[in-house]
Amino acid sequence: MFTLGGQAVVFAWRRRKGASPVGAAFSSAASLPLVIVVVGFLLWLPTDYPHFLLRDARSKLGLARE
Repeated sequence: MFTLGGQAVVFAWRRRKGASPVGAAFSSAASLPLVIVVVGFLLWLPTDYPHFLLRDARSKLGLARE
């Protein structure tokens, strides 16, 4: 849901800037890797999951444990 929402935001932003529908769709598709990383980070913050990627990442970043 958040990934598609991010794609929709990029599409709408490009359309407002005057891009054609095809150009806006291309920009939306091209932004997918960045959107996935941002959404993944935002979902990681409250859960600290997956733990196997970086052990004790919250404490290393100075974030409080739950």
